[in-house]
Amino acid sequence: MNIMNWKKTIPKKIKNAIKLVSIRVNTYRDNKCQVNGIENYKRVLHIWDTAGVASLLSRELNKNGYESHVIMRTIHDPFGMTKYYQQESVDMGGKEYLYYCKRQAKDYGIIHIHGIHKIVPEYKKIFPNKKIILQFHGSDLIKPNNEKELVECSSHADAIICSTPDLEEHVLKHPELPKPYVCSNAIDTELFRPMPEIEKKLRKHFT
Repeated sequence: MNIMNWKKTIPKKIKNAIKLVSIRVNTYRDNKCQVNGIENYKRVLHIWDTAGVASLLSRELNKNGYESHVIMRTIHDPFGMTKYYQQESVDMGGKEYLYYCKRQAKDYGIIHIHGIHKIVPEYKKIFPNKKIILQFHGSDLIKPNNEKELVECSSHADAIICSTPDLEEHVLKHPELPKPYVCSNAIDTELFRPMPEIEKKLRKHFT
């Protein structure tokens, strides 16, 4: 898909997923965050950043009127993708990271979890009024040894997003799960823009 077409369609697909979990929301108060109807769902927290996908989604959501934030573990971000997109990369162990995410989640209306299906039931129990989006990226879904656990945990999500059509087909095999949306990963073409100054230096160096 052309990157320009992707930029036009990706926010719409995310908005559709958000709309799915935002319809007919009553006014309520959640901790320190006063929430009024759908407006609450303008604040999105992404937990994990598989291949920088959450950071790219956040950038596009922020351009379209949302307030989107990503939290990633530094040790699992070897290329610094999360920091590159000015999102939060924390130097924490697994348990400490998940605890930190839970503390931050209280101020968001939507919690967008990337691949870590095991935490979905806990988050739904702690934050029953928040909406949980679970996104699958590949190997996090295709794991035959934990199929039962995966389905049980994922059933607590309010919406499911799959990165590819084959993952969508896998989810559709389980009617007890929310009907998935397909949201293809994108390539940030800004990383491949012409850099005349660099090219000039390279030519000078090698000639």
